[in-house]
Amino acid sequence: MDTYNPQKLPFFPRPYPGESLYSVLCRYHVRSGNATAAKTIRQLFGGYASLSSTLLLPSMQTLSCFESWTSEYPEKKHLDYIWKHTAFSLCSLHEYSFYRFLIFERDSLPSKSQRKMWGVFQQSTIQHSSQKLRFCPVCATEQKKIYGEAYWQIIPQLDGVEYCPFHHVRILSSPIHVRGFRYSFFPADTVISSLPGETTIPVTPIPYSEIQSHSDLFISMAECIQYMWEHLPEHSGIWSLLRRYRLLLSVSNEKDLWLSTQNVKGQLLAQNHPKLVDWLLSQSDSVEKRYVYFNNFSLARHAMLISMLSNSPEEFFS
Repeated sequence: MDTYNPQKLPFFPRPYPGESLYSVLCRYHVRSGNATAAKTIRQLFGGYASLSSTLLLPSMQTLSCFESWTSEYPEKKHLDYIWKHTAFSLCSLHEYSFYRFLIFERDSLPSKSQRKMWGVFQQSTIQHSSQKLRFCPVCATEQKKIYGEAYWQIIPQLDGVEYCPFHHVRILSSPIHVRGFRYSFFPADTVISSLPGETTIPVTPIPYSEIQSHSDLFISMAECIQYMWEHLPEHSGIWSLLRRYRLLLSVSNEKDLWLSTQNVKGQLLAQNHPKLVDWLLSQSDSVEKRYVYFNNFSLARHAMLISMLSNSPEEFFS
């Protein structure tokens, strides 16, 4: 199916601050009174569609439905909605995906002929390794008080976010796997309310003990990712990052997209744990292990390096 033909909706929930599109769709399903998820999906998309990508990076076909869903809010442009309730701003981290960011500089969504520029940038490249729906328990409590219900935020779902950037507490994992909600709605308020007092903290690529013993660094990483999600396109994405890395790591050749691993390691080891530096610089997809290719860094690695090189993301990008 190349395009979707959504039905005219009787209403559509107003999104909460930082709420994922998937969460908004879950709340629509609850309020619609539909007996099945399949009926709600047909209303939203006009046919059979997977919900998995709506957590962070909706598909082009899904984006084509935005204007229909938000037509009752004349003051809210659909592009503004996309920036604030998806993770598309982080697409500018990847050189070959930069076209995806540039497309949204336009006044409207890409036409069918422009979709070939969409590139390859899978949700899995920025989603947390647990592949579970995740949340901050303090944020959820505050949401219940303010809005009467909890919701799925974008930031806790992202690679490298182990602490809440606002409350500095550990992010927790729900039992809902990303594959589990392809064709199902799991409203955050229902899921979180049903969890036991002690919720499992997900396994991460970095040992739990390392995260605990370097909590300040991981809190800085979470704050950095929050900042990048909000402001990275303003700083020209990957190009700005590469310029700052070269400046802060004292590299004179502005054209190089890589740096000597030993050069970077030597500058970082004095103030950071060797295991974290080794994880930061390990590049499984690099052909040449002697060099660090910053334009291939994951979201978590960018956040860690920025946190190691500066006191704040604002300072790094200044």
